[in-house]
Amino acid sequence: MVSSKLAVNYCGSSKVNKAAQSVFVLCNSSVAIDVIIQSSGSVNKLDVLELLQSQAKELAEMNVSNYLAWILGHAGIEGNKELIS
Repeated sequence: MVSSKLAVNYCGSSKVNKAAQSVFVLCNSSVAIDVIIQSSGSVNKLDVLELLQSQAKELAEMNVSNYLAWILGHAGIEGNKELIS
């Protein structure tokens, strides 16, 4: 959720080229990704899902493609361990 908000802030800033851009959000929780993609299931935090969908819509309105990808946790990806600490 933090990463998509940062993307909205960054892409919406006046310092960013307004040409088409892409944002890649990497997540090591397949459950979280499934909930976001399916927009259903057992969502305990519906407000969080709605916020993520709102941020994705904001990015789309700024001509920013938003990609969500699963990554293996703790797989030597720089910064991964620090993010969850």
